[in-house]
Amino acid sequence: MAMVIGGWLRLLLLLLLAGLAPAAAIADTATAVAEPVSAARLRGNALLPPDAGEAWEIISLPDNRRPPLVSGEVAAWYRIEFSVTAADLGRESWSVYVPFLRDGGRFFLNGHPIEHIAESDDVLRVKWERPHLVSLPDNLLREGSNTLMVRTQPRLDVSFPRLSFGHATTLQKFQERRSFVVRTLPQITIVFCALVGLFTIFIWVARPAERLYGLFGLTVLLWGLSALTFVIETLPVEHWWSWRLVYHSSTGGFVALMAVFCAGFAELRPPRIVWKTMFVFWLICPVAMIAFGDAADVWMRRVWSAGLIPIGLGAAGMICLAAWRQRTATAYALLAALVLAVLSGIHDYLLHLGRLATIFPDWAGHRIFLLHHGANLLLLVMGSILAQRFVQVLFDLEFLNRDLERRIAEREAQLDAQYQRAHTLERERATVEERRRIMQDMHDGLGSQLFQSLSRAERGDLAPPEMAHSLRSCIDEMRLALEALGTPDDSFLDAIADFRFRWERQLDAAGVRSHWRIEASADTLKFPPRTTLQYLRIIQEALTNALKHARASLIQVHILGEDDAMRIRIEDDGVGINGVANGPGHGLRNMRRRADLLGATLDIDSAPGRTRIEVRVPLAAATA
Repeated sequence: MAMVIGGWLRLLLLLLLAGLAPAAAIADTATAVAEPVSAARLRGNALLPPDAGEAWEIISLPDNRRPPLVSGEVAAWYRIEFSVTAADLGRESWSVYVPFLRDGGRFFLNGHPIEHIAESDDVLRVKWERPHLVSLPDNLLREGSNTLMVRTQPRLDVSFPRLSFGHATTLQKFQERRSFVVRTLPQITIVFCALVGLFTIFIWVARPAERLYGLFGLTVLLWGLSALTFVIETLPVEHWWSWRLVYHSSTGGFVALMAVFCAGFAELRPPRIVWKTMFVFWLICPVAMIAFGDAADVWMRRVWSAGLIPIGLGAAGMICLAAWRQRTATAYALLAALVLAVLSGIHDYLLHLGRLATIFPDWAGHRIFLLHHGANLLLLVMGSILAQRFVQVLFDLEFLNRDLERRIAEREAQLDAQYQRAHTLERERATVEERRRIMQDMHDGLGSQLFQSLSRAERGDLAPPEMAHSLRSCIDEMRLALEALGTPDDSFLDAIADFRFRWERQLDAAGVRSHWRIEASADTLKFPPRTTLQYLRIIQEALTNALKHARASLIQVHILGEDDAMRIRIEDDGVGINGVANGPGHGLRNMRRRADLLGATLDIDSAPGRTRIEVRVPLAAATA
């Protein structure tokens, strides 16, 4: 922030020195430039140059005092003598450089009119801020002494500048430099204020809680409106009063809102009477202008404008207190910029009243108003403060987002770990529960069968063939349970592989050919062990019926995995269900019961020479 202030001040100093002191700059040029330090002055309303015998008064230039005109006299004549050598006449055209002439005037060279800069009259009001370069016709210049007379009507201005005579190309540089300072910079300021003010107000409208943005936006817009005084140089008389009303009101509003901004920055809350008094003081301006019209303009410039100085000093006091409390570079930078702006305002007020000429006559003769540049610096610092806050908010938001993302990622990792542990525990619990159920089934089925066989054997009611059949059934039931429990990851295909290996041996031993076809993915067919056991029992029942009762020579087993279901198809070439001597037995009823309990469908199609049993298993029901 300090670098911004330093750079702005250096740029402003260079511009002022380059544009205000042509006599100092011409030392580096080969062309001589005459800058008379004295002139003769005569009051009067004559439209033609007065004679040399009139009562001319010798004065020093620049003339920082309004001549004491008598009643009815509104004009003053200035006579400036300058010399031209024969060598200078032959080189190029000559001109006279006029740094300022706010009320315009008429120029005469050796008694002949050469230029008329528009003056205020009953139709037009003028307030020239730009410098002028008046051409001196070659046919009117003469070798040796020449006389330039200027007639002006000092309505607004109280000063007549020190003029420079020389070649046009040399003096044009001074005109362009001063024009940049007093006209181009204000134009840049106006555009900048309009863009920045509207953008900042847009932020404030979107975020009403950010009052400093709204205050800054309005302050910038008001200052851009006030800066139009350096651009609007001529207006019709009927619009002059309206423009002066806008100018004074925007200037007072700028100072008032700047003070409110400073209070907000300093986090101070002055008593309401302070703000009410300031508002009433600002309201005096439009009320007086509306009540008294153009006549109030002089009073506004001389008296009312002085009241803006205490407001600026009060704002500086608040920022000084804030700098003492905060001890930050931002507060110090705002304090420095505000002090420079207040001093610039005091400088301009004294310069306008002509009081500065008694202290610094040479500087006052340049008639450069500094508040425009001091206010630009102040607004630049104020805008930098808000921009810094905005950027800091973005950095804080980015940090909070990264911290929030980190915390969310950590929490997600914890939840995922907890979920994995819970899922593992649930799987283990489900596996244990499935095994408990299978063990219960084995106890109720296999245990009961063994106990009955043992009781009959003890009583001598069980023949050896029946004993062998009973023991073989118990062994098959046990093997089914082991095959269902022994598969890793609840894979049905792993269980069916063990089941197939055992049954292929039995079928081969019985002289029955078998054909197995499995078209399914192991990742798809994953069932709980108890579900797998029930499907294996259905397949085993179908194979047992085909082997013992159907007298088949070929048995085909087809397991097909679909998108949403699994199909188990067992076909044989036996005599069919109706061809069995005892007819359908308990085996088919057991298969239907198991299929119904598991949510599957069982379809049996039997005829002599062919029997097909098909089980369709919905995967959603099978995995539940």
